[in-house]
This record gives sequence, C-alpha cells and structure tokens, in this order.
Amino acid sequence: LRLGAPKLHLLRGCMLAAMTALNFWALQYLQLAETGAIQFSVPLLIALLSAWWLGERLDARRWAAVLCGFVGVLLVIRPGSHAFHPAILLCVGNAVLYAAFNMLTRRMAATESPESMQLLSALTAAAAA
Repeated sequence: LRLGAPKLHLLRGCMLAAMTALNFWALQYLQLAETGAIQFSVPLLIALLSAWWLGERLDARRWAAVLCGFVGVLLVIRPGSHAFHPAILLCVGNAVLYAAFNMLTRRMAATESPESMQLLSALTAAAAA
C-alpha cells in the first residue's frame, strides 16, 4: 500500500461515511425512486466541478447536456410544490458530496494505488459507522 497522502485517504473515508448516513437518513422520508433520481445529478455535478476545479473545458454540447440533465432533476424533485420534502436536501447534499468524492478520487489516482484508496476509505467509513 502506498500512502502518499494519508489525510486525503482519511477525507475520502469520512466522505464515504457521510454519504451513507445522508442516504439512509433521506430514505426515512423519501421513496427510493426519488433518491435515485437525484443521484442522476452526480454526473452533471462532476462535469461542473471538473470545469471549475480541474480546469477542463466544456463545449456547447456538454453545457447543453448539463442543462438538460438539470432540468430533468428539477422535474423529479419539483421544488416549490407540495411534493417537495425537506429531506430532498439531504439527497442533494449526498449528490454534491459524491461528486466531490469522485473528483478527489480522480486527483488521488495519480499518486495513490487503487488498493490503498479502496481499503483505507472502506476502513475509515466502517470505523466511523
């Protein structure tokens, strides 16, 4: 196991534990279909974060895809309607955290081994749980 950035491994593990907790908390109030639909926003968030954090360029087609995906998520969660439940914010927080988790994984992949990233994030999350 290579540990070039132990603090980042710890951060990934804590993020994994937090994502799990947010998801189970939201499932107490929402249906699985709603939480699953909100998770479809994760690729959109990753595209936005990679443009901002990693400096990747998004062309007009990708921006259009991000916009269409966001509209689809809004159709499912219906903010401002009677169907909107505050627990949806837990799902949104989970989606943002998951996108950040993926971006961190991508950044760490250049210096860390896949085995160490898997093992240490799982052990940290298990200890936190």
